[in-house]
Amino acid sequence: MPKPNSKPAKNGHPLMQDPVENQRKTFDDYMKRTKTANTTLAALTGLRESTFRNYRNATTRDMTLETKIKAANALHMPLTDLFGPTLGLTSRRDTPRFPDDGPANTEPATRESKHSMVPVYGRVNAGRMVNTPYPVAFVEVPATVGLSESAFAVSMAAADMVPRFKMYEVLIANPEENTAVGDDCVIILTSGEIRILQCMEYTADRGFTGTSYADPQLKVSIKSNDIDRIGRVSYIRT
Repeated sequence: MPKPNSKPAKNGHPLMQDPVENQRKTFDDYMKRTKTANTTLAALTGLRESTFRNYRNATTRDMTLETKIKAANALHMPLTDLFGPTLGLTSRRDTPRFPDDGPANTEPATRESKHSMVPVYGRVNAGRMVNTPYPVAFVEVPATVGLSESAFAVSMAAADMVPRFKMYEVLIANPEENTAVGDDCVIILTSGEIRILQCMEYTADRGFTGTSYADPQLKVSIKSNDIDRIGRVSYIRT
């Protein structure tokens, strides 16, 4: 059995490729091209230098998705630019196996059939939630929720929304669902601020009107031009 690589076989069909090795090569090429040292990236991410050294020299099979996200955020790069496609490679135990590796483990297929991975955006800055250009994490959501591919999530980190939401609950928003009166909505403004409001009225051309949980009597109006993304809260991950 030939080892996985990207060269075409004699019959004209490409041989099986190993996505883990492709990610390793993409990452290593970037580090070499930019002359970024393992120690530099370790300092930026707060991780051990050996994490990146062992990954690059293939001492370890793979890095967790959380580690890859930290590296991408530290370098201000999209995850896929730094590592290539990462779909389904959430941790070492979820790494797809190939004939060279021995018997296949059916666990990843079971997980993928029952869960969807949703990107989490946002961080707290001066007591306010602000958007991040790239995901800060990914969260598993049951596939039965029926989310669209454009679904996104934020971690609830504002105390003024208690008790409607608990601190650090993850709110999964689905932009493809119709937003109706009384719905909880996550709104990412073009300014970068993230607002979580209860809907009173929303149309794509006129914008959003709702109330805050800190002051239900206060009406908040947001023009459509000021809305970057809006989604109805479809699921809450505790």
